[in-house]
Amino acid sequence: MRERRLTVVGPPAPRQSSSMTDPIPDDVIYEALRELDDPGEQAADWFATGFAQIANRTGRSGNLIAYCGREALMALLRLGGVRPPGLGEAVDKVLAAATAVSSRDAGDQTVLLEALAALNEQRNGPGPHRQRLGALIFEITQRQPVEVKKDLFDRYVATLDGLNRLTHSVTPASADDAEALLREAFEIAGRLFAPISTRIESIDTLVGLDDPSTDDVDQLLGWLGDPRMASYFFSRLKSPAWFKALADHELLRPPADIGLWPALVYLRTVAETHPHELKGWLARQPAGRDLTTQQAFHFLQLARSVATPIDAEVLQILRGHFENPNVLQLLDAYLLARPTSGQDTDSTFGLIKEALQALADNERIAGGSYITGRLLRRTVSLAAEGDAERWLGVLCAKTRALLGDSAAMSMWAIRRIQAIPRLAIDDGTHRLDQFVAVIRELLRVAESAGVSAEARHGKLRPFPSPLAGRLIATDLLAANEFDPDAAVALLVTEVAESDPMPETFALLRRVREANVPGLAEAMATVLGTGPDAEAAERLADDQEIPRPWGNAFAWSAELPAEAVASWLPAIAVCRKRWGEPSELGLILPPPTAVWRSKESPYPEAELKKLPPLEAAAKVAAWTPDTNDDFGPSRYGLSNVLKEVVEADPSRWLSDKSAEITRTLGHPVFLLSYFQGLTPKGDDRLPTLVLDAIEAAVSVYRQEGDRQDRNPEGPSWSAVWTTALPLLRRLDLTESDTRARVWTVLTSLANPSEAANSGMPTIYAAVIGAAVSVADITAAVDDPPPGFVALLDAALALDAPLGESVRDVLGANLSWLVSHFPSWTAAEWHRLAGESTSDPLGEYTFRAYLQRGRPFSDLMLRCSDRMWAAMRTIPDAAQIHILHGMLWGVAGYEPDVVVGKLAAASDTAVSAAAQWLGWAANRSDDMELAPVLAFWSAPRSGQCRQRSTKDSATSRPPSDWMTMRGLTSRSRRRGSAHRVLSRLAR
Repeated sequence: MRERRLTVVGPPAPRQSSSMTDPIPDDVIYEALRELDDPGEQAADWFATGFAQIANRTGRSGNLIAYCGREALMALLRLGGVRPPGLGEAVDKVLAAATAVSSRDAGDQTVLLEALAALNEQRNGPGPHRQRLGALIFEITQRQPVEVKKDLFDRYVATLDGLNRLTHSVTPASADDAEALLREAFEIAGRLFAPISTRIESIDTLVGLDDPSTDDVDQLLGWLGDPRMASYFFSRLKSPAWFKALADHELLRPPADIGLWPALVYLRTVAETHPHELKGWLARQPAGRDLTTQQAFHFLQLARSVATPIDAEVLQILRGHFENPNVLQLLDAYLLARPTSGQDTDSTFGLIKEALQALADNERIAGGSYITGRLLRRTVSLAAEGDAERWLGVLCAKTRALLGDSAAMSMWAIRRIQAIPRLAIDDGTHRLDQFVAVIRELLRVAESAGVSAEARHGKLRPFPSPLAGRLIATDLLAANEFDPDAAVALLVTEVAESDPMPETFALLRRVREANVPGLAEAMATVLGTGPDAEAAERLADDQEIPRPWGNAFAWSAELPAEAVASWLPAIAVCRKRWGEPSELGLILPPPTAVWRSKESPYPEAELKKLPPLEAAAKVAAWTPDTNDDFGPSRYGLSNVLKEVVEADPSRWLSDKSAEITRTLGHPVFLLSYFQGLTPKGDDRLPTLVLDAIEAAVSVYRQEGDRQDRNPEGPSWSAVWTTALPLLRRLDLTESDTRARVWTVLTSLANPSEAANSGMPTIYAAVIGAAVSVADITAAVDDPPPGFVALLDAALALDAPLGESVRDVLGANLSWLVSHFPSWTAAEWHRLAGESTSDPLGEYTFRAYLQRGRPFSDLMLRCSDRMWAAMRTIPDAAQIHILHGMLWGVAGYEPDVVVGKLAAASDTAVSAAAQWLGWAANRSDDMELAPVLAFWSAPRSGQCRQRSTKDSATSRPPSDWMTMRGLTSRSRRRGSAHRVLSRLAR
């Protein structure tokens, strides 16, 4: 702890009651302030000096007391950084820009418009004092402050303004007024900076109120500013009393931009106990277009917990935000879990229609194919609940919109669709294929619901040819009762007007198998009479084959011979040019991927000759030729860039590393840059690497969303997965470096990040890097505030983003338990608990078993869960259980392990025996006594019959003492399985 100096200025006068009655002792507040570095020391001194002046009143005592209070508050603000520009500076910029525009040599009004926008922002913004105070609270808590009207920030600024007016009063200021403001300032400082343990008693009192009044609400607001206080308050609330008191207050609403929503945990409780009241509250919230996407996303998170129909309220909130991939993914989760009965049908249709329209309009939405598949499957489920015909009509309309207005593009898209019965709705397929596949499924649901074939086909006929015929043919083939007359009628139309397709060929085969009379005659009539042999032979090789000839040729693959008899000469000409007709009709074959190396526009030697910043500019300035799919690309150029940086990383880590990073700009180049900077050994990296990473954060903030929508090569998640591990290579003994590292990690932890199951995320990379940094910098059981804040936010995430983070937490669970036991014990229910309401806790524990290191404390704490996991993930659970046996952990004695493994499955004992042999084969230091005890442990005859290896238990212990020699020799002879086989013999 830093040595604190003591300034003797006289004892402070005892505090009397003020507008904010506090239980925090004076000495605690002084102690807390002196912990805040030099400005905190100064604030404490100014407060003490001010209180000393109260007892020595003179003519100007009021001014002096006010001056001390003002200087104390200003000293604390200096901890929040340099004062940002205020309203006066913004006015000066407007005047300067207006003067420039009015001069003869400056006609550009852009600068003036920007200055006016900045002035408006200053007039309506939080003001410089609130900004600095917010920055200070964020620095202390590593969370965004909770700011509402009448909170501590408002009182801080108002008190500072009052003290400032009294300080500069021309006439002697009232000493009583100055004293009251000084006490107010001191109490505000205590409420903001005193230890949490001294503040929560008052919060607990408010939590316990049965019928909070308006005054109680004001008392609550008087504690807010520090986000931890709001989180503590809402996490302790259980009754709906405060919901009624705060129903119309902004405190219950989610933040407009970044930051957690403290009230969410409480509102979820209200949703479970009083769903109708919460439904009414949601209905009173602003419409979606008056909300930010962050707020809409948070409201949708809450909606998942409401056990009453609220589709109408959700639709109102989400309008204007359906293009956001996070909203779409959460909407899918909402639709899966929501109550099905009692919903407003029009609103349900509206939710699906808006979501599908957004997906159809923007194929660049991150994870769009995955989200589309999930929502389309949800549509099938909703149709099965009712309104199947209406759902079919909606999806047909959306699919036609997806085809677009261009006839040429529609025809190309339709021909590209492969056989409809084999199309998949799932991720990884083309968007149009997904929509057509769901129409196929809805046709079956509609038929089961009693919708007639004519009504179903009426929805399909507006599609352009040949898609309409393909869909109707698919429906006829899959119908419960085959209608041959309708099939022949469709074939007549298709042969006359369309090219053959896989579905119409399949229908034609079905009709022929059914021996429908008159088929050949009907087809012959539609085709007409073909040219004779002489006319066919007169067609020159450079002449285009007439369409009727090509039509007869294409359909001849499945039509009866009698139907095409007159067309044989024309078909022979077509066969000579085109080969045999396709049995799949005239669809376009699926594309075939051909590997071709990506080229770089610049050779490595050329970039090496340039100074790094010039080389970076040359790389960034190059743009690929959009008409040349196989020419040089950014990907090829990035490979060369990596080799150049890797050849001399110190040269690329000049004092311009941040400028180099900003110049490169694109994630494909930044990934190569950070890959090239990654040292091969354990060497430390200079702080210039941190400069580069901070610059990359700036680029990501400005360009990340746009670049991820138009990617070429790696995404930003790949950049951060490579760059953030470099942070642990820095010299983290410097407090300034540590602070910058935590700021970088916190800024990248975005709870609204788009995520797909099983795919890496930026958030997961942040948590992994945070673990590495804390491992180096933190003392045991003393987690850094920034680390705790990141973990707290991560534990509040829903799937799929939450799952990606839990994978990292699970892999490091034993480290968390050993390094920060107190925090882990307090947060265990959120981290890896077994609550059915939070499946991510169990997900974390499974991730630990699959990826984490065995740890004796967890074996003792989670013994039952480990044995239960033997039935679901036996390969992972077995490793932890056997380590417990080898380490002699209580409850994992060899006889106990053998008995429980035998009860778990038929092969568990054999698998464990093989693993023990494998382990002994690879470790000369492995203790063999537990292994021998495992083999000697009694087991049932049934257990022996399960594995031939178990017969080895009949061998006396003396025969097993040669195990180490056998395993040693087995390194030359083969696997551990061979060792076990010899021992069994």
